[in-house]
Amino acid sequence: MMLILILFQGQLDKCIVEIRDACCDSSIDQVARLHLLEVVELRGNKWHQNENIAAYYRERLAKLKVKSQINKQKNAYRQVCILLMRPCVGLSLLNYLFDS
Repeated sequence: MMLILILFQGQLDKCIVEIRDACCDSSIDQVARLHLLEVVELRGNKWHQNENIAAYYRERLAKLKVKSQINKQKNAYRQVCILLMRPCVGLSLLNYLFDS
């Protein structure tokens, strides 16, 4: 691996700059940006895994996944509310509920 790092140092430097810049791009998914940032940190640590840093990224990733699930549930709830506000659906639902 050391030989690859030596032979391709310039390209790797350019790549890391691109990855670092992508970490700040809000149009990129947060989970993807988190993984990119982890790559930047690994490079900064000379490609050695640090358990504390790895634990930090696992925790952040878990929080993002929970946040994503909550957002999906909120969006589903909004869609149901919008659907129920449509006159034909809302009246049909009310008729179904009260005619039973």
